[in-house]
Amino acid sequence: MLAVARAKVKLFTTLREITGTKEIDLAAENISEVLGQLTERFGKKFVDAVYDPQTGELRPYYRILVNGRGLDPKTDLEKPLGEDDVIAIFPPVGGG
Repeated sequence: MLAVARAKVKLFTTLREITGTKEIDLAAENISEVLGQLTERFGKKFVDAVYDPQTGELRPYYRILVNGRGLDPKTDLEKPLGEDDVIAIFPPVGGG
């Protein structure tokens, strides 16, 4: 069994609007568990924003960084978190 680590999750742009917060402290083993807790806490609006309805997987244009380093959502969601890791979740940013 993996160790549960305390982590700080920072949310940006539309995720801040959906959740009503910019930062959450959680205890989780990995990013998959973090996303599961966020889903439980924020419900359908969070799920609709973050997950592809056809595949159930994280939408490909979301960026997740752990301590400033990007991760690959196809391979890194189950990697163990360390104590006091900082997780940043960036939705797509439009511009023009």
